[in-house]
Amino acid sequence: MNKVSQFLEHDHARCDSLYVDVVNCVAARDWAQAALRFPEFAEAMQLHIDMEESVVYPAFEQALGNDSGPTRIMRAEHQLLREILHRMTAAILHRDLIEFSDHADTFRLTTQQHNLKEEGMLFPLVDKMLHHRYDELVQAMTGLCRSASGQAAWAPAASAT
Repeated sequence: MNKVSQFLEHDHARCDSLYVDVVNCVAARDWAQAALRFPEFAEAMQLHIDMEESVVYPAFEQALGNDSGPTRIMRAEHQLLREILHRMTAAILHRDLIEFSDHADTFRLTTQQHNLKEEGMLFPLVDKMLHHRYDELVQAMTGLCRSASGQAAWAPAASAT
């Protein structure tokens, strides 16, 4: 059975890979490459958040009958991640290794904890409650990807498993 969790976990890995690329650029003090790669990473993160907040969470909340469950916490954490991304952007623009490193560490720890909650608790619930809507939800998420970038080359691989 295809699962929403597989799609989103694949995208977690994609975002993580882009994060590592940026961190490696900064660690090498290649600020030009960091400035080129960071927007791709930040856009991927925002797209991932958009897929969850505009497609998956509303469907889950509707099935659950309220929005005061785990999605409320996840939305608050998304806002924190957006704020950290903004600080990381400023650190790259100022070529401030210490500032970037501090925010990158906070981002990494926050993201790891966030993803553990999603992958360990929320996504299994989504899969259980919304398995009958898998195609619809993945189509909506893939549509967001295509709208954002003109293509969604990674999406079919996520849905093929």
